[in-house]
This record gives sequence, structure tokens and C-alpha cells, in this order.
Amino acid sequence: MSTHTAADRARELRGREPIEASVELPDPEGEIQVVGYVISVTYRIDRDGEALEARHVFRSTSRPQLGRDDAGQAYLIGGRYSVGRDGIEDGGRTRAPYTVSPDDDCHVLGELAELAVEIDGSTMDCSWEEGDGPVLIVDPTGGLHLEAVDLDLESST
Repeated sequence: MSTHTAADRARELRGREPIEASVELPDPEGEIQVVGYVISVTYRIDRDGEALEARHVFRSTSRPQLGRDDAGQAYLIGGRYSVGRDGIEDGGRTRAPYTVSPDDDCHVLGELAELAVEIDGSTMDCSWEEGDGPVLIVDPTGGLHLEAVDLDLESST
């Protein structure tokens, strides 16, 4: 079992001290409904002072689900991936749903630039201009969470 903390994971990827997540992650309002599977994420990070954009395409067996609560807030659920020195990596154990509490050791990974989701056999995309994207948060288990965001998914296929 890995003893890496969220801070360790963020430090390895960013090449410098991590930014503590001061973003308040919302509690779900009502039921979370699964809407599809995340195909890929593109995110912006600052690594060793250099601005980079990284893209991760999940293997079909590693994809987290995308869920929405009654208020439209998006959640990443499950999947088989971790966050390490090279960013998001497929494989590892299957993630159990994880609820972040204010006392958790969470850190900022970067800003979400694009999210591609498979919904009912079609690919839907959501993208953000630099500075407008939701923040990706790394939890103590290496899982990803989204800052409060209501996704507007558009079909790309």
C-alpha cells in the first residue's frame, strides 16, 4: 500500500511545494446520478515554474464515472487510476467513492481545461478558457475531485 499523501503526489507532479486546496468541495444535494464515463481530462499545471497542459485518456477499464447531483454539481466517481509524478496514471486498485471532508489533506493538481465523457454511446465535451476552468483537487487516496462546477456538455460525435 502506498504511503504517499496528497501533498506528496502534488509535489512530485508539480516539482515544487503543493498548493493546499482551500476550495470548498460541496456536499451532494440529493442523489448523485451517473451520467456517463470520463474518457479523458486535459488540465493545466505549473511544473517547476513552467506552464504546461497535460491530457490523460483513460483506458476503458480505468475510467471514472461522471455523476451529477440534483443541483447540477459534477462528481468523479470510482475508476482505476492514481495521481503520481507523471500525472494521472491508469491502473491500481478500484476507487471506492470518497467524500472529502474539510480536515482532509487535499491539494490542487491544476485547472481543468477539457473533459470528455461518454454518455449513451456519444462523446460529450466540456472545455474552459485558461483561468475559467474548475480546479482539480487530489484527495489523500490519489483520487480526483472537481471544484464546484455545473457542466455544460456538448456533443462532439
